[in-house]
Amino acid sequence: MLAALAAGASHASAQHVERTGRGLHDYDRQLDRVLAGDYTLVSETRLIENGETVRGTVLVAGATLRVNGTIDGDLWIVDGNVFLRPTAVVTGTVYNLGGGFFPSEQASVATVRDEPFAPYEVERREDGSLRIVGTRHRSRFVFDGFRGVRLPTYDRVDGLTLGVGAGILTPPVGPIEPLLRGWVEYRFERGEFTGGGEASATRGRTTLAVGAERTTATEDRWIRGDLTNSISVLWDGDDHRNYYQSDRGWVELRRVLEERPHRDTDAFLRFQIEDATSLAAGDPWMIREPDSIRPNPAVPEIRITSIIAGGVMTWEQPRLDAELEAEAEFAFDAFDGERSFNRFEINGAAAVPALANHTITLQVHLRAPLPGTDSLPRQRWSMVGGSGTLPTFEIGEFQGDRVVFAELRYMIPLPEYLRIRYIGVPSFNLIQASGTAWTYEQSRAVRHNFGAELRWPFFYGRILFDPEDIDNPKLNVGVSFPRRSLPWTR
Repeated sequence: MLAALAAGASHASAQHVERTGRGLHDYDRQLDRVLAGDYTLVSETRLIENGETVRGTVLVAGATLRVNGTIDGDLWIVDGNVFLRPTAVVTGTVYNLGGGFFPSEQASVATVRDEPFAPYEVERREDGSLRIVGTRHRSRFVFDGFRGVRLPTYDRVDGLTLGVGAGILTPPVGPIEPLLRGWVEYRFERGEFTGGGEASATRGRTTLAVGAERTTATEDRWIRGDLTNSISVLWDGDDHRNYYQSDRGWVELRRVLEERPHRDTDAFLRFQIEDATSLAAGDPWMIREPDSIRPNPAVPEIRITSIIAGGVMTWEQPRLDAELEAEAEFAFDAFDGERSFNRFEINGAAAVPALANHTITLQVHLRAPLPGTDSLPRQRWSMVGGSGTLPTFEIGEFQGDRVVFAELRYMIPLPEYLRIRYIGVPSFNLIQASGTAWTYEQSRAVRHNFGAELRWPFFYGRILFDPEDIDNPKLNVGVSFPRRSLPWTR
C-alpha cells in the first residue's frame, strides 16, 4: 500500500497536477506551494492500513482515501473524500477544500481547516494529468433581492415601501476584496426617501464594514417575517410591529466562524451611533378597512451610542434542525450618547422528529436588561399579543423591555387523500404558547394559549383558548408559507 501511495508523489510521478482559476486567495497561494514541493498524491480510491505510515504532505485530489494508519504531515483534500477510522492519526493539519471530511471521534488530528463549500473542483484531462480549478467567478456587481429590487413591504406607518440596492466589487488588493454598496427606498405613506450605504473589505471569512443609513426600524421582526406581516396589514390592518425612524452609522467586524454542510456559525462586533425619531401611524389603504388603526408608540428622541456583539448558529442534522441567535448591547455616554444601559436578546427555533413522520417544534424569544440596568429606552422594547404570539389577546397587549415567549407545536402530516387541488395537503398541529412582556415598574404574569390548527402550505385556520377565559376561544385564519422539508418528513 505504501508503495502505491509513494508512486503518486508529484516529482516522482508522471501524473502532473496544476492549479488554475480563482478560488479562495489564501488557499490558492498555499496550494501553489504544495504543488511546487514534495507531496504524496492520491487520485484514485486508496486505503492506508492499520500500522502503516505515510510521511510528508498528502494531497487527495478528486478521490477517496480511507485512513486506518498514520499520516505524518499535512493532509489536503480537494474535491475528494477522506474517512478517518478510529485508529487513524494525522500529525499535521487537515485542509478540506470543497470535499468531504469524515473523522471518527476516536481519530487523532492536530488541527482542521474545514471549507466544504470552497470553490474548487478537480478535472481529469485526457493525458492523465489533473487540474485543480478555482470556480469562483467574480462578478463586478452584486444586487440585492431580485436583480436589485428588494422585497416590497407594507405597514401602518410607511404604507408601501419599494426599494432597490446594489454593490460594486472594486479590484482586489492582494487577498482583500473591497465592496461598495448602496440602497434607497421610497415610503409612500410618508412620501419620503430613505436609504444608506456601506463600504466593506473581506479577507477569507472576515469582513470589516463601515456604513450609515436612515431606515424605519422595529424590534418586533422576531414575531413575523416581512412578507407575512405585510400581507396581514394589507388585508385588514393587523400590524404586529411598532416602528421608529433610525439614523445610524456603524463600524462592524463580521466573521464566519464555522461553515460546514450541516452546521454554520457567524459572529459580529458592531460599534453604532443611532439617533431615533418617533413615527406616527398613517392611514394606508387596506382591503378590509378596520374600525381604527392601532397607534404607533412614541420613542425618546435621543442618541444611543453602543457596542453590539452577537452571533448566529444553525444546525441541520438528520434528527435536529435548529437555529440560535444571540445579541448583547452595551450603551454608554461617549460620542454624545444620552443613555447608558446593557441588554441581551435571544431567539431560538428547533425541530425534532416525534412518532412516525410527526414533528415537534419549539420557538423561543427572550430579551431583558442585563444586571445593573433597570430599564431600556422605548426603541428597545418589544411586545406579546396577537395572532403572531398569543392570539386570544389584542396585538401588543403586553409591551415592555422584558419579554419572554415560547411556542411548542406537535405537527402531524395528514394523509395524501386529503389533498385539495391547487392548495395541497394540510397538517394537523397542536399548539401551546406562553409569554408576556413587562417593565421594571410593572410586572405581569405569564399568560398561556393552547389549541389546534389545520395548516396548508399558504394559509391556516386555528382555534386557541386562554385557560383563564376558557369560554371565549379565538378563531383565527391567516396566511402562511410552506416550511422547509425536514429529513424525517421526506
